[in-house]
Amino acid sequence: MSLRLVCDTNVLVSAFMFGGKPRVIFNAVLENKFELVTSMILLEELEGVLSGPKLKQPYEFTQVILKGLMDVALLVRPSQSFAVIKTDPDDNRVLECAVEGQAEVIISGDKDLLILKKFFGIPIMSPTSFIEIHMQ
Repeated sequence: MSLRLVCDTNVLVSAFMFGGKPRVIFNAVLENKFELVTSMILLEELEGVLSGPKLKQPYEFTQVILKGLMDVALLVRPSQSFAVIKTDPDDNRVLECAVEGQAEVIISGDKDLLILKKFFGIPIMSPTSFIEIHMQ
């Protein structure tokens, strides 16, 4: 069975827009080396970031990305809510998704998440750390 992971929105945005290590991880998901777990609220956040004022991606592009993610990811509906991260409460949605989806790793570039190191026993690591540990 493949390792279950949750990728924070910043990692997915990087994978689709900029490449690099986040894209390497996402390509491994597409090759069924890892199982991606997500939730509707995380997909909605991704849609907002892609189509928002910074990236201004066309509607069609964001819809293709979202459809692709829904095709490859395990979609969960978190039954618990957490308020662990006070500085950016939206980051708690990542934790909720990971716990509900029984993820084994959370991948993020967000300092508010990375500083936790673990949540409910789930390691939280940067794309670089994830690749060093799980893809060598």
